[in-house]
Amino acid sequence: MKFAGLQKLDLLNCPGRVSATVFTRGCNFRCPYCHNPSLVLPPTEAELEAQVDEEEIISYLDKRRGMIEAVAITGGEPTLHPEIEGFMKKVKEMGFFVKLDTNGTNPDFLKKLLKEGVVDYVAMDFKTAIEHYDRVFASSSAVEAFKASLKLLSSSSIDWEVRTTCVPSVVTKEDFPKIKEVMDSLGVKYKWYLQAFNPAVTLDESYSEELAYEQGFLEKLVSEYADEKCDIRIR
Repeated sequence: MKFAGLQKLDLLNCPGRVSATVFTRGCNFRCPYCHNPSLVLPPTEAELEAQVDEEEIISYLDKRRGMIEAVAITGGEPTLHPEIEGFMKKVKEMGFFVKLDTNGTNPDFLKKLLKEGVVDYVAMDFKTAIEHYDRVFASSSAVEAFKASLKLLSSSSIDWEVRTTCVPSVVTKEDFPKIKEVMDSLGVKYKWYLQAFNPAVTLDESYSEELAYEQGFLEKLVSEYADEKCDIRIR
């Protein structure tokens, strides 16, 4: 398998663990605020030439056992690539903690990964209120798939989180309580991270002019929503 890129040292993607992060190319969503547009749009010739072979990544990890503790797999949308399972197995067998970032639209594949025990942590995007997923150009089938993935994670034995990038035109103030209602309905404790919107680089260039929520508003949400079920934080 070829990857779009490798970040050899990452201190943020797996909190508490020194990690390497690999990037897959391609996504089935078109979130206008996406901060990795080069992984969503068709690649340029230069980007194709810069792809990293799986064998190169495995070799790098092998040489840094004891220094690197975890491997984060992000994109794009990693679950669009069935061959990622084989890579995850290799990494897991090498003793690394494996984290997967996903939009949750491939529950059958996620179920397989959970069953095979090749993933230790899943971070899944909860884009906005369910009824407004059209704002990220998601189909009705994608929404149903996301809900299925959410149920899978809530009944799994691994650690997981949902995360919401707080773009005002995509996640309005009225959408936050709707997201929490869905999460509470799962009947389990959960982690919900609010990610501040950074307009520096966006898929839709017009979003570079959008103003982010004020920090005080996000802090108020944390104060109001935190309870025995909901571990909500700002990232």
